[in-house]
Amino acid sequence: MSKFGITARIAAGFGAIIFLLVVVGVAAVVGIQTLSGVAHDYRFANDQTGEITDYVADYHQMVVSVRNYVLAPSEEVAQEARVWIDDVATNDPDGVAKFESLPIARAEISKIEVSAADLRSAFDELIALEAHRLEVTARVGAIDEQMVPQIDGLIKSAEGLGSVVVLGEVARVVNSSQHMGSQAEQFINTRSEASFQLVTSLESELLAQFDKLSAQPVMAEAVAPLRDAVQSMGSAIRDARELFAQFNAIVDERLVVRTAELEASYKVLTSEVRANQDALGPVSEQTAGTTMLVVSILSAVAILAGLGLAFVTGKWLSGAIGRMSHNMKRMAEGDLDLDLGPAPKATELGLMAKALETFRTNGLEMRSMDAEKEAVRARERQEQEMRTHLQQEVADVVSAAVAGDFSKRIDGRYDEDDLNALAHAVNELVETVDRGIGETGEVLAAVADTDLTQRVTGSYKGAFERLKANTNAVADKLAEVVGQIKQTSRGLKTATGEILSGANDLSERTTKQAATIEETSAAMEQLAHTVMENAKRAGAASEQAKK
Repeated sequence: MSKFGITARIAAGFGAIIFLLVVVGVAAVVGIQTLSGVAHDYRFANDQTGEITDYVADYHQMVVSVRNYVLAPSEEVAQEARVWIDDVATNDPDGVAKFESLPIARAEISKIEVSAADLRSAFDELIALEAHRLEVTARVGAIDEQMVPQIDGLIKSAEGLGSVVVLGEVARVVNSSQHMGSQAEQFINTRSEASFQLVTSLESELLAQFDKLSAQPVMAEAVAPLRDAVQSMGSAIRDARELFAQFNAIVDERLVVRTAELEASYKVLTSEVRANQDALGPVSEQTAGTTMLVVSILSAVAILAGLGLAFVTGKWLSGAIGRMSHNMKRMAEGDLDLDLGPAPKATELGLMAKALETFRTNGLEMRSMDAEKEAVRARERQEQEMRTHLQQEVADVVSAAVAGDFSKRIDGRYDEDDLNALAHAVNELVETVDRGIGETGEVLAAVADTDLTQRVTGSYKGAFERLKANTNAVADKLAEVVGQIKQTSRGLKTATGEILSGANDLSERTTKQAATIEETSAAMEQLAHTVMENAKRAGAASEQAKK
């Protein structure tokens, strides 16, 4: 076994386990197939039970609807009962096919079809008898309505005769006729034999009374139509009794008998299927027990074999891998000078040992490289310190510039040219900003002090050159605007003097015009006064002339 590697040993172990599992699977499949066959038979028997349940449910619905029709016939109930009878009499071929394996059940189904067909025929006869009964009932009602005017005519004839005896006989005839009509209606509704006998007795009594009244020639003509009506009603009642007898005979001799036959057949069907199910139960239990026993034994053997193979393989692997793990732990702790021993054979563990030797060799090489890496890290630390110092100086200069102080500069000197170039560039930037802002501030201060002759004269580039040009342009424009304002101010002063002179002249003329208007107003008042005086004198003269 020592010449086999891990893969070979594990493959052999798994092969043995798989073989045992295949044996267990085959046994399980055989058992399941057997159980499946039994389950199929049981399921088929269950389908048979379901089919019989449907048959019995339809049968009970049919019995209820037929009973309802017998107790209270109507067209709606007849249609419902007819549907259920057809459902019982007609069997689905697929449903009947479920009972092919049960000859007794097939024979009972055939009996059911025959009994249901005769029951359907009997029910059709009941429907026809009920239609005839309705006709007889309508005829009795029509006769009863015809008797009303006939009785009135008989009463009028008796009153015209004026005989007390005849009037008494007519009164008895009227009473008996009405009693006969009510008993006839009661017989139609209740089918009571006592009502029928009473109707027959009243008919005989009325016919005898009609014979007495017919002895009077005057009454014979009035009695004749009423006699015919009474005889017609008696005949209709006898027809109704015959229909009732036929109806009851069909119910008792055919419907009840066929219903009992159907119930017996359904009981036989149910017992036959139940017996089949009872026989399948023990078979399924025995098959399941045998299958479980075989599968359990084979599973136990497979588990024990698997545990044995796992123990042997694990013990071998734990020893070899344990030694290798110990060596790997020492190497991980930094002991690269350990003795790994002779290399195993060309198995998986041998390959792992060779890989471990390679790791040890690589570790020794990496240890020699660590010193060189340490020197490189020292140089990198020194360069990082210089960069940090430069970064701090740049931050100080920028912070001062942000605060408006452009006098700070980077004073440090560094070993690397790129760092010195960066420091020089920052100093030059701050100096340029300082000069540009300083000159611009001087020009703006002079402008604020009304000195428009100052200009920015330094040499700049880019944005500062544009700032220089804009600042100088503002100063030039302000000088031009101030000159224009001075010239405009002188012109405004001259115009103001001329306007003031014209205003004084206008004021003097206005004063003179006002004096003239006052004189004219006084003259007008005097003229008005003179006119008023003349008017008064004219009035007085007019009055004097009238006198």
